[in-house]
Amino acid sequence: MVVSCEESIVSDKNDAYVRQIDGIYVYIYSKPKKDHQVLGSVVNPLAEQLNEATKGKKKFGDIVSGILSTGAKNADFQKLLYSMVAQAKKDYREAEGIIFDKKLSEGLAIKFTE
Repeated sequence: MVVSCEESIVSDKNDAYVRQIDGIYVYIYSKPKKDHQVLGSVVNPLAEQLNEATKGKKKFGDIVSGILSTGAKNADFQKLLYSMVAQAKKDYREAEGIIFDKKLSEGLAIKFTE
């Protein structure tokens, strides 16, 4: 017989510490509880991803391989987040956060209203 003596702690599972990238709060499949205003959309163009995947490649086979791997992996996750944050900061100087609620190649730049 196994008896568990773990203490159950009641907590609000809806709270989290939100990470920042270059001073911008990043929300993935979540949104801030604070009131906020949507400044506009931020889109990571496929052309930029393809350019990164084929950079320095000269052989046709290597280029095709880079294109296919980009489509399959949608670029490196961290690079994609940094790229999207940089784009948000460039397009919306007042941006304080970015919300990804559907896919990582499209987000909403936000500013807190409180």
